[in-house]
Amino acid sequence: MEDLYSSQLPPETPALDSLPSDFPEITVGTVNNPAPGNIFVANIRFGNTNTDGFFMMILDSTGYPVKYKRSTPFPALDFDMQPNGLISYADISQLFMGYGFSQFKVMDTSFTVVDSFQCGNGYQADFHDFRLLPNGHALMIAYDPQPFDMSEIVPGGDPNAIVIGGIIQELDSDKNVVFQWRSWDYVDITDSYHELTGATVDYIHLNSVDLDNDGNILISSRHFSEVIKISRQTGEIIWRLGGKQNQFTFINENPDNAPNYFSFQHDARRIANGNLTLFDNGNQHSPPYSRGVEYELDEQNKTATLVWEYRHDPDVYGFATGSVQRLPNGNTVIGWGTASAGGAPVLTEVHPDKSVAYELFFPLELASYRAFKYPWVSGLPSASVTRYEVLEGNTYEFNDPGDTTAVKIKFNSFASILYNSVNVKLYDYAPNNPGFNERAPVIYPHRFVVTLSGIDSLNADIYFQLDHFPDIDNPNDIVVYERHNEGAGTFIPLTTTYNSNTNELKAASITDAGEFILGFPDVPVVPVTPVLVKPADGQIVNQELPLTLEWSSQGFAYEYHLQVSTDSNFTSLVVDETGLTELTYQMASLLPDQQYYWRARSMNESGYGDWSDAWSFTSAAPFITLTAPNGGETIRTDSSFAIKWNHNLMDSVKIELFRNGNFYSTIIDTLFSINGGYLWAFTDSIPSDTSYKVFVQSLSDNSLQDMSDASFTIEYIPVGVEQVAGLPENFKLEQNYPNPFNPSTRIRYSLPMASNITIKIYNSIGENVATLIDDYQSVGNYEVNWDAAYYASGIYFYSLEAIPSDGSQMYRSVKKMILLK
Repeated sequence: MEDLYSSQLPPETPALDSLPSDFPEITVGTVNNPAPGNIFVANIRFGNTNTDGFFMMILDSTGYPVKYKRSTPFPALDFDMQPNGLISYADISQLFMGYGFSQFKVMDTSFTVVDSFQCGNGYQADFHDFRLLPNGHALMIAYDPQPFDMSEIVPGGDPNAIVIGGIIQELDSDKNVVFQWRSWDYVDITDSYHELTGATVDYIHLNSVDLDNDGNILISSRHFSEVIKISRQTGEIIWRLGGKQNQFTFINENPDNAPNYFSFQHDARRIANGNLTLFDNGNQHSPPYSRGVEYELDEQNKTATLVWEYRHDPDVYGFATGSVQRLPNGNTVIGWGTASAGGAPVLTEVHPDKSVAYELFFPLELASYRAFKYPWVSGLPSASVTRYEVLEGNTYEFNDPGDTTAVKIKFNSFASILYNSVNVKLYDYAPNNPGFNERAPVIYPHRFVVTLSGIDSLNADIYFQLDHFPDIDNPNDIVVYERHNEGAGTFIPLTTTYNSNTNELKAASITDAGEFILGFPDVPVVPVTPVLVKPADGQIVNQELPLTLEWSSQGFAYEYHLQVSTDSNFTSLVVDETGLTELTYQMASLLPDQQYYWRARSMNESGYGDWSDAWSFTSAAPFITLTAPNGGETIRTDSSFAIKWNHNLMDSVKIELFRNGNFYSTIIDTLFSINGGYLWAFTDSIPSDTSYKVFVQSLSDNSLQDMSDASFTIEYIPVGVEQVAGLPENFKLEQNYPNPFNPSTRIRYSLPMASNITIKIYNSIGENVATLIDDYQSVGNYEVNWDAAYYASGIYFYSLEAIPSDGSQMYRSVKKMILLK
């Protein structure tokens, strides 16, 4: 990557002999009265030359690591502090393009793992985000790759595509799934700005999830350029901010960025003042640049007012990852994501007036998924006040200059012998190990610990002064909860009243000291009808194999009732299972040639909801039936064609081309396709003829086969590569023209000797979305056209690789182009 910042870097930090030899070298730039706290980062690599190890790091203001832990073999992503003061990170087991399978590990302040979290219902947790909620629940993200026929969605779509959906789950304190949201059920694939004609389509790409102040859920979709608010009660979408389905009017924004004022964003969070912050990666800005932004949202009138933004000087562009964190003193920490791999800061801390307070740098090719600043060591009280010799009937405020707990206590009566004292501590952290007798309420990340000495038989009123807690914006709904033992036991709701004149909560007649928290009840509603997933309605399944039924809950539910019957009235039940906690069920055997009907319903504290619509499936012997091409079609060799067949197999097939009734060529020798589809892209010169047929055959059972019912036509069209006059002296890949372009552009290149060449197109996250040429070409200047009519707007890269016929060194060049629609 281009080194944009090397001229601005301060002298390198001296090597620290006590650190591992592959520990990244940390460099600190500006230091101008930064906020107190320590830096939390974890390095990842974007390049091939850096050999530093992967570490989770807590750094002081000089860049010195006060705590670190190695991660191997993958980087530790989403290294963060949770609301209760514990530390978490994604422990990755498999890493793919843009997502991965992982479990989240939770550590104490010694970096000892004390807990771990994994998604339920058969999903694997993704590394992008994990939120341990103050009430002991957890929010998690999973990526859901599924076979999907994209030829039914967009022209040129792959009938055997893998499309990656997004899953949000909430786990309760026992790690049972009590809420699940699937992108498949609520948003359209075509809302995406991702390339939709590739073999893999990561159409939504969820990268953050958080609990909103009202108890609903905020999610960020990178490939929608959109923040979505969803109901925890029903799963329904409440609103959509940004993207193709934007419902908000943007105010005070940069008009040059319209209509995607923010794009490919990360880390959408509701902050204490009620506003929304996010890291705007800016992939769709022209030219691209990244920034931190803050919006004031009017959710009733659907307006989003930009009240703050920070752009680096000079501009920084991180095409992926990044974060924004508002600190208690009003400063803001911006993690620049992938930009730091090219020499930009890993993070910049700015004052409210946007002056730089602090910057930190990694070596080239290193970045941090996110970057934060927190107090270290975590979990300590932010205030502790003691009153001595308290008297009956008196009221005491537990606030001292510079030490405010925001608590006052009226001691109605108590028994005391000689001396007494009362201590109140305020922790700006959530409680550890919270328990509740009923459905867990929504809890704020503050806890208060009251300790008595020399006092028995207490009767007191305790008050909480809400002026000190701007994140609590619904005081009339707030309940005070208490448990007698800090860190253990069940919280009990106390009778709570709110005084709007003093902005105080009052819990009357408490009889003991202990731990107090504030929250509001999460009132259950009757669960919404679940959605059946597979087998699809009317599907023919293989009667020789076990069958897995899958459905998806909508909103808050924790048990399910499943019925399978051989009649549509559900009087002849073959399955009638209640108390199911997973969203799948396996039928070990099926009757031959039998039609089945099935349905499901959900349960929570309010009882059972309604039954889903009934779907049917039919068992049958294994079969293959070719449906396209099936006769009469005309297929041009300068395009692609979706070969399709119906089947109920779980094995691979081969596809062959016949001409005049004889074998002509193998289209593909091994293919596994759940959907029964293959995107046939012509790589050979096939002569024009009207006598072609396609043949599909199972590789495990040769008797399972089918051929086109009638012949179809192939029309040979020469590849659109033009040779330009003149003989070149050097290999060269020229800039495309026009650029930006819509919808097509020309790419020129030069070959000074005969070579095997490939020209490929990549999207902004490095996925190969098209191959224009893969052929042997002689000496010459050439020009090829790329028609991007079915591709989304954005930044693309094109590469030329040439392997000379004389065995000399391969030539490779990559250039950037912009598609603007």
